[in-house]
Amino acid sequence: MQDDPALAKAFTVSHSPPYVNYKYNAAAISKSNMLKSLGSSPGTTDTTKNMDTNIDPRQLKLMKSMVPITYTVTMPGKIIRADVGEIKDNKVVIDYYDLIDKNEAYIESQELQGSYFIIGAIIAVLCIIVVLVLLKRRGKKQQPQTMQQQYYGNFQNEQMPPKYPLQ
Repeated sequence: MQDDPALAKAFTVSHSPPYVNYKYNAAAISKSNMLKSLGSSPGTTDTTKNMDTNIDPRQLKLMKSMVPITYTVTMPGKIIRADVGEIKDNKVVIDYYDLIDKNEAYIESQELQGSYFIIGAIIAVLCIIVVLVLLKRRGKKQQPQTMQQQYYGNFQNEQMPPKYPLQ
């Protein structure tokens, strides 16, 4: 992708917290210099220069049966949308012939930024600590002030049995 400017321009990255979004125009592969090597070898003519994008459907079917060409795109993160091809995990397998008549065929993926996840976890832990401290303070206010009051308070509420049995 670094050697071919058409492919480099087809890939974009954008940030929308907490995600990083990736977008790739797979149709750029049919217009790239990368395919010029398919029909060419030293001393032969380049067959992709004169490739007509308005191919007869019967010719296209014949070409597909004779020379199947698949193109696999691996994207970072989870693929959320693909205009062409079949999604398999974080890859999209595309039949090259499906790209011939397209100017745009986007594949989009999304990845959670690690820093936002860590910050969110820290905030959640801090919230839990604050709630626990507040509950502990509230519980202390409802208890009697001294152990002595608590001890004698229990006996005052209960009826004491007589020391000697009544006859």
